[in-house]
Amino acid sequence: MRTHVRLLVAATLLVGAVAVPDASPAVADQPGPGDMVTPAWLEDHWIDMATGWEDAVACSVEPTGNTCYRTMAAFDAVPAPAPVKGLVALAASYCGSHVRLYDGTSYTGTVISLNIRGANINLSAYSFDNVTSSYKIGACDSEFFMGANGSGSLYPGNTDAGAQASSMVTGWSNQVSSVYIF
Repeated sequence: MRTHVRLLVAATLLVGAVAVPDASPAVADQPGPGDMVTPAWLEDHWIDMATGWEDAVACSVEPTGNTCYRTMAAFDAVPAPAPVKGLVALAASYCGSHVRLYDGTSYTGTVISLNIRGANINLSAYSFDNVTSSYKIGACDSEFFMGANGSGSLYPGNTDAGAQASSMVTGWSNQVSSVYIF
């Protein structure tokens, strides 16, 4: 059994029904998530977000795994995750909605959607280091940092729950390296 299928089966046991990708020969011949730094599922195969997104325009980073999409329509069509019942530790790692970072001003360009609370998220692991030009904060307060692991200067703009900015504070465009979601 391929590594990615075992991981998806384990996730199914934890959070309920998960669609397991078809292990057709085209998928079976490709590297699985165990071979990657930051694996993400892109429609029919795994990609390593640390090395690029192929032709994806949006990626969602979740405690249970990452998923990328080739179109914004496909990304926007995904429903918000349902609350996790009976798994307090996993449920505590989710925010009610995501922090979205855009590489263009006015919420344009590629977007990374983050939903991992209580940990520094290093954007270099997702090929999104130093590219943020606008953002939308979901239901949880957040902080942006100029350095990895929450180091360096703290972004001076509003990153409270519900905040958004069509452009970064002067001097901060393409400078965010890590994010912390409370």
